[in-house]
Amino acid sequence: MLNNFEYLCPKNTQEAIQMLLDNQGTEILAGGTDLLLELREKFTPDKVLIDIKKCADLQGIEEQDDFLSIGALTTIR
Repeated sequence: MLNNFEYLCPKNTQEAIQMLLDNQGTEILAGGTDLLLELREKFTPDKVLIDIKKCADLQGIEEQDDFLSIGALTTIR
């Protein structure tokens, strides 16, 4: 059974950073595979889950000068 928790979903990294600063006991969700087990077993009700999957500024590949910048949420597809 899953424990209750607060779920936040920022639209960009600035919102995510502010949510981290405003809330103690946070966990970051990006892919979520490893977090599901923790939600069932260890996650306490006072925790806050911040889902960064909709942070558009963490997705994509950009060419910047002489290098490529690959966002943390960029997928192979």
